[in-house]
Amino acid sequence: RMNMILHGVHHTRFDIKLEDTLEHPLHDRLDAEAVVANPPFSAKWSANQLFMTDDRFSEYGTLAPASKADFAFIQHMLYHLSDNGVMAVVMPHGVLFRGAAEGHIRKYLIEEKNYLDAVIGLPPNIFYGTSILTCILVFKKCRENPNDILFIDASQNFEKAKTQNYLRDEDVERILDVYINRSNIEKFSHVASLDEVRENDYKLNIIRYVDTFEKEKPVDVNLTCALLDVIKQKSTENDEILIKICKEIGLPFPNFNNIVLLQQYKKGIVQKLLSQQIRFKNKDGYDFPEWERKKLGELTYKTGKKNKDNIKYPIYSINNIDGFLPQSEQFDGMDSNNRG
Repeated sequence: RMNMILHGVHHTRFDIKLEDTLEHPLHDRLDAEAVVANPPFSAKWSANQLFMTDDRFSEYGTLAPASKADFAFIQHMLYHLSDNGVMAVVMPHGVLFRGAAEGHIRKYLIEEKNYLDAVIGLPPNIFYGTSILTCILVFKKCRENPNDILFIDASQNFEKAKTQNYLRDEDVERILDVYINRSNIEKFSHVASLDEVRENDYKLNIIRYVDTFEKEKPVDVNLTCALLDVIKQKSTENDEILIKICKEIGLPFPNFNNIVLLQQYKKGIVQKLLSQQIRFKNKDGYDFPEWERKKLGELTYKTGKKNKDNIKYPIYSINNIDGFLPQSEQFDGMDSNNRG
């Protein structure tokens, strides 16, 4: 009820009751002229064989599986649709191609009933709580175009928001325009004959009917080889620098052909350097022989700090841009210009 009110529908215009739509329907046949629904995706239901005598399901010869009630909802709504009615229902893509009982029901709806009018693929992540791809199935009991089914791939036409995608007005208008005119548009829509659907064994995957394949740009082999040579040269130069650093800090440089392990090893060394785990002296306390020596004043900056007596005294902090010592190592009361 709150949902209806938030969408501007006055409470006198709807009658909502709490029940299980499939297991315990409250209404006899409604003969609704329009049905718009977004049932729970792949919900479970009992699929009790007693439903084989239920007018909603009996003529199909089988029931939707207990683990996925998608087609049970479709059958329920089609039962309540009038002979001149239109139904649009949001479904997961699984209903388009799953086999077994669902495949049998899908074939019956297309071949025997000929109710399916259009399949519209929607963008991902446009519904709260799920990011899966969904589609709109449009059914008509009295179809103006009984010899074909319209497929629209609108999955690439949307606005990307921070947490959720949404269809813009122009995206909706494009879908409506193609649906009304049943247009064939390259990489967007295709009107498939029933014979074409039969050839695909009544599978309705949109990609079977709307070719959205993008050809890859041709590769300039000569340019690629030249770039690889440059990369190899740079890699060799970097390895020479890395070997020098490993020698200075006493780490062995690997000499093997396993590219993955070598990359991980290099990454580990670089992380140690950038995380300041390596100091200016080796484990024996001696300076690394090839490292540049600088005055402490070139590496520090002076800040002020008050002690408990509110007297301000200088602090010299290591500048980690010029050296690998952490900033947490501070020096107070030190004449930086006289230290090396």
